[in-house]
Amino acid sequence: MQNGEEQFWKLIGKMNVAMLSTFSGNTIHARPMHAVARSDYGDIVMLTDRNLTKDNEIEHNHSVTLTYSDGSHTFVSVEGAAEVSTDRSIINDVWSNAAKIYWPDGPDDPNIVALVVTPHAVEYWDGDNKFVSGIKIAYGLATHSTPSLGDNRKLRL
Repeated sequence: MQNGEEQFWKLIGKMNVAMLSTFSGNTIHARPMHAVARSDYGDIVMLTDRNLTKDNEIEHNHSVTLTYSDGSHTFVSVEGAAEVSTDRSIINDVWSNAAKIYWPDGPDDPNIVALVVTPHAVEYWDGDNKFVSGIKIAYGLATHSTPSLGDNRKLRL
């Protein structure tokens, strides 16, 4: 069995969209972002346009939350510190064909910035598929017991 940190990187590596939550004054603002997990670097990177508000929000408050879901039985919550980077090596490392939709001039477009999140705390729920969960719930109801519906861990990174 993998340790918790290895499992965390494996889980988010399979899910390429995360909800990025930042502080905008006294409110929290969340939006979906294409997120690239880079376990070798210990970070998660998202590309954005410097003309939008995300980078300004992060410059004022580096604390962010990323939330992931595979839409079925796996959920991950990441608390971390974000920084805005113009480092072209990072931008090139996470560049994808989908990014061309937003920046047709390619990764050297001066409006592209990378949001680099270093995770500090993680919680994940990696459950069984719906069929197996249903059987476990039915068994729990029949036996008046609480079924184990998967792996739940909290990690400090």
